[in-house]
Amino acid sequence: MRAKHLSREPSGGRWRESKIIFSPSVSHFHSVMLLLRMVINNN
Repeated sequence: MRAKHLSREPSGGRWRESKIIFSPSVSHFHSVMLLLRMVINNN
């Protein structure tokens, strides 16, 4: 079910993600900080 939904609209999910990334807001800043933390932990 989940895979079917993902394959049905992959561009929609991507657009949603890019929208969140490009939107200047507190959640955007929080997600960036989380990503930085993940990269630091991996390295």
